[in-house]
Amino acid sequence: MVAVGLVNGYWKNYHKDIMYECEGSFLEELDGQTVSVKFRLAAAASISYLLLSRCGFHLWQYLKSENFKDIPDFNTQRIIRILGAAVGESSEKALRAFAVTIYN
Repeated sequence: MVAVGLVNGYWKNYHKDIMYECEGSFLEELDGQTVSVKFRLAAAASISYLLLSRCGFHLWQYLKSENFKDIPDFNTQRIIRILGAAVGESSEKALRAFAVTIYN
């Protein structure tokens, strides 16, 4: 899945920043492995949603509400900003790659 690969790369590059920004959120008391899983799941679901919707697919054939169950844990502006940056940057990479492929 494209979204998972993008999220894994984002986590690898920014995991220290992500962990720092958990302060004050529901993620604050969780260990690094649990935050990693929750971040990756929430970001991958959000990226998938964005890519599927931009490409005209019927979203709920591919996604279920449980895919988004971890998003409420991102409950401060700081951690929401990090999640949003991950989704935005990763989605942009994928959409640009799609456009280049279609153009070629």
